[in-house]
Amino acid sequence: MLVRPAVSGDWTFLDHLQRLHHHAIGFLSRAALGEAIDRGRVLLALENDTPAGYLYAAPRYHRRADVAVIYQAAVSFDARRRHLGTGLVRAFADRLPVTVGQVSLWCAADLEAGGFWSALGFAPVATRAGARNKRTHVFWCCNLRYTGSGPAEAFWVPEATRGGVVRATRAVTRLAPAG
Repeated sequence: MLVRPAVSGDWTFLDHLQRLHHHAIGFLSRAALGEAIDRGRVLLALENDTPAGYLYAAPRYHRRADVAVIYQAAVSFDARRRHLGTGLVRAFADRLPVTVGQVSLWCAADLEAGGFWSALGFAPVATRAGARNKRTHVFWCCNLRYTGSGPAEAFWVPEATRGGVVRATRAVTRLAPAG
């Protein structure tokens, strides 16, 4: 598997994959995804020189230089279970500035993707209401600096979010620590 930054010529594949998975990852307009590509925020996984998955992420979240965010991640159905998603997340983490100690993302609670994020070392730390209160979104975090030799540092969690389909401020509720 090869991971490279997406280019404008990858638009057809990216659009196809996000339409297939719109129920899980949402949908970005051509302009929004094009801007993300131009800013180098979309990574593409290739298998046998053919696009097989992508990850859209940014090295800053809520203007914080120490927190990165993953906005979308999707792998083609026929390429799943071959570690492409893992490779994309690792490639993103490897490209982050040293100031970043936490990678975070929002994922709907009713998706099987929670198992994937957990297997990669992400922990569920907060929740918020989804669009039209039909879903609950879970805020997953991974500490890039934790070595396993002691308790993990507390994760930063936003007090509220605004954007996406909802376009309204949504309160974020921190989950009680496990244990």
